[in-house]
Amino acid sequence: PPPYTFPLAAVVLAITIVFNSQLALVCAVVLSIMVGLMQGDNQLPTAVTMLLGSGVAVVLARGAERPGTLLIAGAGTTVATVLSQIGFTISTSIDWQPVVLVPMMTFSLVNGVLSALLAWGMFYVVATLAGIITAPQLMELSHPSRPLLRKLMREAPGTYYHSISVANLAEAAAEAVAADALLLRVAAFYHDIGKTIRPYFFTDNQTGRENVHNELDPQISAAIIIDHVREGVKMARAAGLPQSIIDFIATHHGTHLVAHFYQLALRQQDTVDIEDFRYPGPIPFTREQGILMLADSVEATVRAKAQHGQLIAQRIPASANGQTRSGSHTTIEDLVASIIDERVRTGQLDNTALTLRELVLIREAFVSTLQGIYHPRTEYAPQLVKAS
Repeated sequence: PPPYTFPLAAVVLAITIVFNSQLALVCAVVLSIMVGLMQGDNQLPTAVTMLLGSGVAVVLARGAERPGTLLIAGAGTTVATVLSQIGFTISTSIDWQPVVLVPMMTFSLVNGVLSALLAWGMFYVVATLAGIITAPQLMELSHPSRPLLRKLMREAPGTYYHSISVANLAEAAAEAVAADALLLRVAAFYHDIGKTIRPYFFTDNQTGRENVHNELDPQISAAIIIDHVREGVKMARAAGLPQSIIDFIATHHGTHLVAHFYQLALRQQDTVDIEDFRYPGPIPFTREQGILMLADSVEATVRAKAQHGQLIAQRIPASANGQTRSGSHTTIEDLVASIIDERVRTGQLDNTALTLRELVLIREAFVSTLQGIYHPRTEYAPQLVKAS
């Protein structure tokens, strides 16, 4: 068969899905030249045909999330290969006849279909060997019918909707700093699956119920809260989730302190070991893990403030005596900034490589998203009333 039936696009498509389109295009150029050099007198037509076919495949397969995308890329390879061969045949053959079009289209069709099928099989192998989770895998994991997500929705509905809100926040922040938004969204869906073990011990799921921690020792309460991370990791491994998702579950609280129960223990006991109230870690070690930690903390804190009527849109200074009502009321901007600052100050983001500029962009993305959800009221200064 002609050299252009070689399914070079299969290799390039696999690289596109597993890694990125930029690397795939570089490989397409290099491999096309190599294949062309092996063809003797037919070097240029072969190299150009290979490059056009694989290049079109890369463009069409960018951001591939479904198998159908690869079929479209294969069809694009077929069309590009046919057009390239027609062009070279017309330009180099004086007595060219249309009858050569049939075998040309046949071989090109084989190239496109074979490339799509091989790429679909190859990318699973390459991704497994490289420990990489691909976009199609992430899309599959995000489907609500997945067993762990169904379990979360049924047994801990408050946590389920918290996870969706965290996913929206994390995705907005990821887009602001060019992080992996799809990976973050899926990780957010699973980050709190450990809460399904004891759902009513978490405020997400206590609506209309008495807080069970009122009857417990602070150390026991803290241990139960902390344990949802360990339980989540165990559940994720048992379900066969990719290691990258498991890492999000393990790091989303880092080594943060369960401050409420720690302070409660200090008031009740003379001697308290602070390590009993600290998450085991590790702290986040990728940008995406750092974003998830921030999104999780921000969503939970802002929602709690909103439920208690303590969230305001902005503070307006008083006119007469300069006094404003503050107390426990706070703005979304202040709340988000304080949470991010606290995580930075306590070293929770030290291993994430997030820059100060990126933290500013993340904060702005959080604030913009949350303001669209909560529409907090404006707090006006108290009015002075003159005595009559």
